[in-house]
Amino acid sequence: MNKINEQEKSIPKPPKDRVTGRDIAKISELIPPEDQKLVPINRIRDALEKLRQIIKHPNQDDQ
Repeated sequence: MNKINEQEKSIPKPPKDRVTGRDIAKISELIPPEDQKLVPINRIRDALEKLRQIIKHPNQDDQ
């Protein structure tokens, strides 16, 4: 199973599917300054990637 995960990670994503620093900055502006310390950038990036996948494929159910 690790080999499959490594293969998926090694496949480059198209540029539109990648979360950019600009995307993260836009979301960070919405978070109050006192809470920004509590929300790691990794979590923001992961959430944006998940949202993009949901928006791209809205009819797929979670397996």
